[in-house]
Amino acid sequence: MNFAIQSVINEASNVTQKISKKFLLSIELLICTPGRKNYASMARWNGLSYGNVYLTDQEAIDHIDYMRKMLLATINQQVTNDNKGILLIDFTCVEKPFSQYIPDVTYDYDSCRKRVEKGFSLGFIAWSNGKICMPFDFTLWRRKKDAVDAYKTKIELAKEMISAAEQKVPFDGVMLDGAFASKEMIQFFFDKNMRFTMRIPCNRVVTVNKNSNQLRHCSELTLTRNERAKTVQGWYKNFLCYFTVEKRKTKTGGYEQVYIVSDVERTPKEHVIAYTKRWPQEKFHRTAKQYLGLGDCQSTHRNKQHAHIFSVMYSYALLELMKIAKRKNSVEEILHGIRHQKSPPNISGYRDWETTFMA
Repeated sequence: MNFAIQSVINEASNVTQKISKKFLLSIELLICTPGRKNYASMARWNGLSYGNVYLTDQEAIDHIDYMRKMLLATINQQVTNDNKGILLIDFTCVEKPFSQYIPDVTYDYDSCRKRVEKGFSLGFIAWSNGKICMPFDFTLWRRKKDAVDAYKTKIELAKEMISAAEQKVPFDGVMLDGAFASKEMIQFFFDKNMRFTMRIPCNRVVTVNKNSNQLRHCSELTLTRNERAKTVQGWYKNFLCYFTVEKRKTKTGGYEQVYIVSDVERTPKEHVIAYTKRWPQEKFHRTAKQYLGLGDCQSTHRNKQHAHIFSVMYSYALLELMKIAKRKNSVEEILHGIRHQKSPPNISGYRDWETTFMA
C-alpha cells in the first residue's frame, strides 16, 4: 500500500469525527457519480436522501479549511530532496450561462470556445513533480465592470497565489502560459529570485547582440534545415533571459513556431521539455470539467460554491495518487474503472476509503 495514500486515508478517517461524515461522502459521490454533480442529482443517482448530501454553510466552511490543509499535507509528502516540484498557474473558464444570483460570476474569454462566456474565471495553482499534478488553491478573477474597486488583473492574482504558496509548499520553479509574459511578472520573479519558464508572444521586442526586434523577426532565432529548436540569450525589458523558439506540428498537420522565455540556462531541447511540464494542469482542467463536475454546483452561496471547487480539487489529488499506485496512464482510466462497476442501490457505506482509493 502506498504510504502517501494511506496517510491521507488515515487522516481523513480521523477528521470525520471532528467535522462530518458528509466530507467522505461528498468526495465519494463526486468520484462515483457519472451524472451531474449537484446535490439533487448525486442524491438521486445514488439512492440517498437530499438531506444526507446537502451541506450547510458552516459545513462548507469546515470542509474548505480541512481540504486546503489536507492538500498541502499530501503535497509535502511527495516532496523529495532530489525533486522539489514546480508550481503551475493557469486560468480557465467555467460556464454558468443561466446564473443570476451566484456570486463572483463574470464574463471572460474562453480560449477553447473562442468566445466570451458567462461564468467563473478560475485561476488554479497546482504542484507537480512530473508524475502527479495536485491543485491546492484557486482564485477568482472578475472583470472591472463587476469587481469595481476590488478589481485585480490576472497577473496580480497569480502573484498573490505564488507568494502565498511560497510559505506552504517547496518548489523549484514556476510554469505559466503566454498570458503572463509581461514586465510586471518577470520583475516579480527576479525580485523573488524564483526560476520561471513560460511561453511568450512572438511580437515581444527583445534585444539580442545589440539588435532589437520582435521575436518572430529575430535573426538569431531563425531555424535552418531540420532544426526543431534554438535558444539565445538576450534582454527583455532590461531583464537578461533565455529565449527559445520551437517548431512544432499543429492539429491540422502544418507547423508553427512558438517562443519560450526563461531565466534558466538550458539547451534548446531542455527548454522545450521543461515547458511541456505545464501540460498536466491542462489535464486537470479537462478532467475537472468533464468528469468531476467542476461547474455543476448550483448553490447561490459563495462558501458552498468554494467547497464544491475544493472537493473537485481534493478528488483529483486522490485520483492522481491512485493512478500512480495502480500504474495507470491517466486519471480518467481510474474513474472509468470505478464508475463501470456495478453500483449497489445505496452508496452509503458500500465503499470505505481503503477499498475506494486502494485496490
